Amino acid sequence: MLVLTTISFTTAVFGVFAVIYVNIYARRLEIGMMKAIGMKERELTGMLIIESIAMTLGAALAGIAAGAAMGYVTFYGDSVLSQQPGIFALDTTVMPFVVIMVVLASMLGAGFSARRIVKKSTVEILRM
Repeated sequence: MLVLTTISFTTAVFGVFAVIYVNIYARRLEIGMMKAIGMKERELTGMLIIESIAMTLGAALAGIAAGAAMGYVTFYGDSVLSQQPGIFALDTTVMPFVVIMVVLASMLGAGFSARRIVKKSTVEILRM
């Protein structure tokens, strides 16, 4: 199960990187204005990393909840039809792995994307 999760997660990481990259570059004027009023590079980068963690963690938890709900409905529907008892179970191996990997992917994606724009001078950012 972890192998399949790793394969699917690896493909999803590229999507996370793309979304974060577009999000940061769409906000370049905001980043330029913050830099113009004196915000430091590491503060800007940290702010963008925290925002990306919140965004991707929310999406991951919503996906986990939706997937678990669909799985439970299917499983309990099948167990009711076959007149077998259904036992509630929670996967404690894959879900924490997915949450940890999503946080790492968002940190890396935001760090690389933010570093690129934050290193430029304020004038360059505002002229983009």
